[in-house]
Amino acid sequence: MVLKKGVQKFDETIKEITEGKMTVYESLTISSLTDKYMKVEGAYDGVYEVKANLRAYIAKAVYGGRVCVNKKYKKKVIKGKIADYDGVSLYPSAINRMCREMGLPKGKAKRFGKLEFNTWKDKIYSILTVKINKVNKIQQMPFIAHKQEGSIKYLNKAPAEPVVIDSITLQDYIKFHKIDYEILDGVYWNEGVNKKMGEVIQRLFNARLKAKKDKKKALSNTIKLMLNSAYGKTIMKKSNTDKTIVNTYQYLKNKEGKWNRTEKTNLNNYIYRNFNTIKSYRKINDDKYEIERIKADDSYNRGHIGGAILSVSKRIMNEVFDIANDNNY
Repeated sequence: MVLKKGVQKFDETIKEITEGKMTVYESLTISSLTDKYMKVEGAYDGVYEVKANLRAYIAKAVYGGRVCVNKKYKKKVIKGKIADYDGVSLYPSAINRMCREMGLPKGKAKRFGKLEFNTWKDKIYSILTVKINKVNKIQQMPFIAHKQEGSIKYLNKAPAEPVVIDSITLQDYIKFHKIDYEILDGVYWNEGVNKKMGEVIQRLFNARLKAKKDKKKALSNTIKLMLNSAYGKTIMKKSNTDKTIVNTYQYLKNKEGKWNRTEKTNLNNYIYRNFNTIKSYRKINDDKYEIERIKADDSYNRGHIGGAILSVSKRIMNEVFDIANDNNY
């Protein structure tokens, strides 16, 4: 009963935030709910989703959150005062800034022709394969990200192989590392922009400030969750497997018309029918197994939107790091 009342109260909170447009009973997660809300508000009107090879290429330019320590202070005890410059609502700030300065790119992606590479600055947004030839400015906290088996290394030198980055990141590398580079390939969007997401984020941010001021903690925390998960669904990875629960038994009708439970037959039949796609299985109890199967994922995402938001969030940090670096702080 307590849980029921909690869910009902949560639903009231969501309805208050979204002006009755959303309910918790139609979504499994806050990310899913916020993504639907953004669609309802028109944040993705005109923004195309991507799949297959284009989706895989865009995914190479999506770099997750920045985790980095100044090498001077790595594993060292620092005595004295330190200033904690915590960026408030970094991802919502990035979305808002992106929509003020640029907007979400609309329309289809087009591939650069070989004679068009030098026009990348004229496009609204692009994702590029870039060969960095030389790094002419050194940073205490380098910005050049290089993906390696499950981790990202930040470098003050040119990576050995080309990198796939978006135009926002390339602008940062040029400005903050003064790189020499050449473009080898890429895709671009140049059919206008949608700035609605920034407006929705600003409205939610203002609502959160008011909720905090009014000491409405539940409302404030829920808006915070929505703000921070607004972009997450845009960079959903492909899932090459799915899981299902299979009963080991089944009920079969005998000659007298009665149902008899037969042990293990259902599991065996399932394996016979699906042996070519079964990846693994796990016993849950005597009656049930969890079976993981390989499957084709033909879904879409909006990876270029999530990638751009992450790039702007890094730019917000890079600007501060660069000032510190120039002043030898």
